[in-house]
Amino acid sequence: MTKSHETTRVRVGAVDDQPVILCGLGTGLQHADPGLRLVKTASTVGDLLSDQPRLDVVLLDVSLRDGSAPDDNVRRLCQAGCHVVVYMAEDNVGPLPRAVRAGALGAVFKESELGLVAAAVRTVSRGEVAVSQTVATALQRCERLRPQLSPREREVVALYSVGLPVKSVARRLGVEPNTVKALLKRIRDKYAAVQRQARTRAALYERALEDGYVEEVAVGVRPTHVA
Repeated sequence: MTKSHETTRVRVGAVDDQPVILCGLGTGLQHADPGLRLVKTASTVGDLLSDQPRLDVVLLDVSLRDGSAPDDNVRRLCQAGCHVVVYMAEDNVGPLPRAVRAGALGAVFKESELGLVAAAVRTVSRGEVAVSQTVATALQRCERLRPQLSPREREVVALYSVGLPVKSVARRLGVEPNTVKALLKRIRDKYAAVQRQARTRAALYERALEDGYVEEVAVGVRPTHVA
């Protein structure tokens, strides 16, 4: 006889760099759902996958201190055969859209009751989506605050925000420097219209990274100077 979803065991992993949270998950998940087993925890995705553990679902903090990108982390876990539930503080929903676009099936807030977290893990273990109405509202708000950039604007922001001078961007795209400057002004105006500051090169990089318009660059070489 096939076990019901409520009794089927689910092997759970968790990635968080705050030991207190990992400790709470260890006892809380099983208390909320005896079928959930937290079998491995780590502070980075690399450490979690280091010995190729067999995991059904991974709870992933979207803001790890190792500087890793949430979408890259989600993709690595999915490629390892894990379903992913991302979790974050209610005041840190910026990385959420990137994580969902990368393949996360579930999303919960860290402030949620453990019963809700356990329910999300159980649902995702079946390959189903688990996003609460509160998280869905936050996700919709993030998408509304994501400026829609034209293909040319995306090319400009991808080159300029990671450090290329205006003249170099113009040369790469085969346009005049004044055209690049006009496009940058239009991009910044779009961010200003949704109350997201992007006046400096570094700020523009952060906004574009949050919105999936640029890829994460190596720690230590991120743009820092003013445009």
